[in-house]
Amino acid sequence: MKFVKIHGLANDFIVLEQDDSVDYPGLARRLCLRHTGVGADGLLVVKRLEEGWQMKIFNADGSEAEMSGNGIRCVAAFICHKYGKTPSLDITTPTGKKTLKLISNNNYTYQFQVTIGKPTFTPSLIPIALPDSLERVIDYPVQLPSGQVLVTALSVGNPHCCVFVEDFNFDWKTIGTQLEQHPLFPSRTNVEFIRKTNSSTSIEVRLWERGVGITASSGTGASAAAMAAILKGLVTPPVKVEMPAGTLTIALDSDEQLCFQGPAEIVFEGSLCDPKST
Repeated sequence: MKFVKIHGLANDFIVLEQDDSVDYPGLARRLCLRHTGVGADGLLVVKRLEEGWQMKIFNADGSEAEMSGNGIRCVAAFICHKYGKTPSLDITTPTGKKTLKLISNNNYTYQFQVTIGKPTFTPSLIPIALPDSLERVIDYPVQLPSGQVLVTALSVGNPHCCVFVEDFNFDWKTIGTQLEQHPLFPSRTNVEFIRKTNSSTSIEVRLWERGVGITASSGTGASAAAMAAILKGLVTPPVKVEMPAGTLTIALDSDEQLCFQGPAEIVFEGSLCDPKST
């Protein structure tokens, strides 16, 4: 089975075409290991449809995710690399069809414009175990073993929990772990730690990704962080989200949908010796 290793701002994935006989959760757990596998934050499985394409997303721990802003660009790069460049692509995810536009291509690096849709704030749809009478989950107090934190929660196709901080000089990795697995989040959650910069249009973010751990960037994480900062009145869009691996600028289009432009770079191609051995 052939695969392609692709990253979007250092958020890296193993991308391959679907084979219904393969145990993809087990394959993801095996191949995403950095020392004994290919090494990646996740596994992306691509299927060609009569119209467009379909993708499935498996985190490094084998759990299936609903959406990945960096991952969907990597799938688009895979399609362009293997089947030829096209000005736009329709890719169906578990949260619906997304459209990507090819902005540029320089050898093995592609730039795509991604529209991921409208954010969701209704607690049951995030999901977060709070009543739907709470129209917005902003600075909600959550008690952790390490102390109380204030969280702002929303969905951008997958669940996110945002914590605003003064700096990153604390054990945010432990807090990220505790929030990801907190009973308040029945499907677990991605966690963003957000520091407001001196600009009214930028924030700095550290990311704890559900089923993965620390990541250097995240397309949905950047989108959720920007939207949370907008909700709190800290910034105005478009918002530059500075992450360890680089910056994504998150905008709202005329329909209030979140969109951004970012890269996807093909790293190498390979062949799995025994994809069914998990």
